[in-house]
Amino acid sequence: EGITFIELSNLKQDTNKNANSSLFETSVELKHGMQLSCVVVGFANSRRGLWVKPSPGLTCLVPTLELCDDIQVLNNLPRYFKIGDRINCAIMNKKEWQKNKSWGLRIPKLKTDERSNSSKINDPPLLSLRLALNGSGSIEIQKPKRGESIAGRINNAMRLYRPPSLMLEIRGGFRGRCCITELDEPDDWVNMPLGRQEQENFNEYKGIIELEESPLLHHGDGSELEGGNIQTESNIPGYEDGEYVQCRVLEGVASEPVVEVSLRASRLEGDLDDDELPEDNELVNAYVVNTNKKGCFLRLSRRVEGRVILKQLADGFLRDPIASFPMGRLVMGRVKATRGGKAKGKSKVSHNVDLDLRESQILEDEKKLQFEEIKSQGKYKGIITGIEEYGVFVRLDKSNVSGLVHKNECSDSKTKTVHELYDPGDLVKVLVIKKDYERKKLSLSMKASHFIGDDSSDDSSLEDSDGDAEMEDVSNENKDRGGDDSFDSEDENYVSKLAVKSRKEQEDSVDSDGDNEDSDSQEDDNDATSEDASDSSDESNTMPTMETDVGFNWGDNPVQEDQDSDDNSGDSSDEDSSDDDDEEVGKKGHSSRKRAAARRLEELQVSKREKALADGTADDNPETAADFERLLASDPNNSEKWIRYMAYYLSLADMDGCRRVAKRAFDRIDFRQEGEKLNVWTALLTMELKYGVDFDETITKACQQNNPKHVYLRACELLEKEISCSDNTKHAVERADNLHSKMCKKFRSKKKVWVAHLSYLLKQGRHQEAHALLKRALTSLPSYKHIETMSKLAQLEFEFGSIERARTVFSGVLAKYPKRLDLLFVFVDKEIKAGEIDVARSHLRKTAENPSNKLQDKQMKKLFRKWMKIEEEHGSKEQQEEVKDVARSYVERRNE
Repeated sequence: EGITFIELSNLKQDTNKNANSSLFETSVELKHGMQLSCVVVGFANSRRGLWVKPSPGLTCLVPTLELCDDIQVLNNLPRYFKIGDRINCAIMNKKEWQKNKSWGLRIPKLKTDERSNSSKINDPPLLSLRLALNGSGSIEIQKPKRGESIAGRINNAMRLYRPPSLMLEIRGGFRGRCCITELDEPDDWVNMPLGRQEQENFNEYKGIIELEESPLLHHGDGSELEGGNIQTESNIPGYEDGEYVQCRVLEGVASEPVVEVSLRASRLEGDLDDDELPEDNELVNAYVVNTNKKGCFLRLSRRVEGRVILKQLADGFLRDPIASFPMGRLVMGRVKATRGGKAKGKSKVSHNVDLDLRESQILEDEKKLQFEEIKSQGKYKGIITGIEEYGVFVRLDKSNVSGLVHKNECSDSKTKTVHELYDPGDLVKVLVIKKDYERKKLSLSMKASHFIGDDSSDDSSLEDSDGDAEMEDVSNENKDRGGDDSFDSEDENYVSKLAVKSRKEQEDSVDSDGDNEDSDSQEDDNDATSEDASDSSDESNTMPTMETDVGFNWGDNPVQEDQDSDDNSGDSSDEDSSDDDDEEVGKKGHSSRKRAAARRLEELQVSKREKALADGTADDNPETAADFERLLASDPNNSEKWIRYMAYYLSLADMDGCRRVAKRAFDRIDFRQEGEKLNVWTALLTMELKYGVDFDETITKACQQNNPKHVYLRACELLEKEISCSDNTKHAVERADNLHSKMCKKFRSKKKVWVAHLSYLLKQGRHQEAHALLKRALTSLPSYKHIETMSKLAQLEFEFGSIERARTVFSGVLAKYPKRLDLLFVFVDKEIKAGEIDVARSHLRKTAENPSNKLQDKQMKKLFRKWMKIEEEHGSKEQQEEVKDVARSYVERRNE
């Protein structure tokens, strides 16, 4: 506008341009290595550096990486450097810096006039604070060497070098490549840490136009001094573009201004050794590098890569393997073979690994049967995998070995077609009749004649063992009874012993008849028969071997005394014999009744079981392991049945049995049923939390087979419930806090984890911590998720916190987004639930009568309908008429 500005200085003009007090008019006067005293005048965009002036009218740039290596300083320049501060700097070799910096960027071709203008605007001299502070006097910036700890700036617009990788800018214009396997420790790897990176642009420059920093200056208050180009750069969750990070140099790349760096904590501590080489049959994690129609290439570590052929990517058919396995996806596989690699071009791969990603191979625990272990003439079980006109193909159990059963070996009788006998998936038993070692092929037979006696021999052995046990019981019973089957025919008491033996045989036959009959009357008869037999046997056993009554009188009154003695002796003998008989009958009767009661109880249980199976109630209330097995055989993907099966073993205090059932569930449930598997994992986590010791390890295993975010949410919910049940509340709260913090750190770009943590804190009454956490959540979450997060916090405040705080949050959100009727309706519903009907009416009235609102007619219709519904439920007819009046006034106002 015709106003002239003059810059003044109190420095004396000196002809020696190398002195610090000299005044410079143009950048041509600045020479490489010259020491200057400069004043800070502004901050470059995206934390790229400081704008300084060595003299009035001349602006220079000090790149951020040329200030220091302290990450805190580099990420917050306005805190450590103030406008007006004076610093000493040295002029850098800009040609070398530009040569290194131009690597990996697409520089547009400018017209002559544009090139001249851009050189004036975008070509400021470069200064370095670190070179000025370097006491060695060196003015050249060397390429970083192995083991050095350096600072780097994340640049998501740079060309990818051996992707998937994270590219960084480092001091001197050099570039740093952080392999995707070096972003974090192997145990903390996550899926797609760098987002989606295009596979087809491997060898192309990727990103935006990046010229030297435009002189867009801004003070601490954000006011701009001059205009310039603004770059739009893509951000990766967790690795924000322009952020400065600490990294460790692993090695340099020859003939390129690139060095290999690592962000792992162990590397920063000094561990530079390569990751261990995986062993055969080991489960490993890897990142997808490239996928085509033939297979998938993986990266296990910086120097170990792997490959998976197409048929080993999944058990089922993959329609689009490229979409299913994008670059950067985290997968788990089983190592099949390892071989040495050859360094080709830029690649420095030391080993190549063949892997198998099929779920059936990952979940198997037992060692599979190999071809060399199969014996000729051996019998094995298998499953039919294919049926042809010439025979049947069978795969042996617990192996990948298959063999052919010729149609002549399928049956002992001649059949016209094999399809009439078998179907794919049938379980069969085969005999190996021939083994071809050269071609590794098996000839099998399924003739029934080969397996005659296999099952019968087992049954007969069982019968023999049962018979032996019964004979042993009988012999023991005979011993208890005092019986002796072996006696000599020349014995003088041979006749009496023979009579006793015949009575015992009759007694046994009667007992056996009584055992087969169930009526009580027959049992009583058997008991009576047993009493008679026992009496006879007792009398025979007490019979003297020599006759003692020979007619000789031993007293004065031999006859009378003899008669009295006979009577007394008769009475005593009768009493003794009756006591013995009662005891013997009691033993036999008790044994017989016990066996009969056991039989009746067994028959009652069998009858009850048959009735339950017939009417279907057995499936509703399974009581045995066999019941659960029957249920799961018909519906193996039902997580509820697996969890009930686990609870059955838990009721028996069998923790190992519960874990075995859970492991079987993971194997049996289809891999597409992610929700069902997660339910079983949740049940296992609950068991480990209450009764086990492997809770943290179980979380790690669950994350490998499920969505890690869902696993952490379930685990945090379990720990939150455990607080109210635990005796040691302080320990339970600390444990829950740690897991919630770990979850938010691991999934900081996910809204649900932050909301879950906020809900946990508010339920505990820790309101200040919850609002402090909200600030962290808003800085970590993308901007489009802020509204939902604030709304969730306000709803939680209504339920567990302060209604006033909830109203404040809702009012702030609605003031910023007045067209979001869904938020208004949630606010009104919460007020009504809290009993504040009048406050809810005021919110609706304020919105409806606000002349400055920009709601459409359709939205206003929803608003009045919501208001009328509330008045119909909670208001009166006068209040309903009031709503109609407000609606009429709105319509009239719109028609004017």
